[in-house]
Amino acid sequence: MSLIVLVATAGAIAYLTGKVWVVAVPPAIGFFTAGVIIGVGAQLNDTPLPVAIVVATAAAAFGVVARHQSSHRRVSP
Repeated sequence: MSLIVLVATAGAIAYLTGKVWVVAVPPAIGFFTAGVIIGVGAQLNDTPLPVAIVVATAAAAFGVVARHQSSHRRVSP
């Protein structure tokens, strides 16, 4: 369920902003989170962090593409 919320949130934020740099936000947050997890002495073996990073990045890219596609549509009178 949390992966669905992650995908919806990443896609919605990317769609609302429409900027290409938004695609870099999920990997940056993921690497920061991994650094914190390792920094406190925990292990990454039991966390789905790599999958979450890939899925959120793909959702953000889809959101940006959807925004650009919808902005190029012409509405006929």
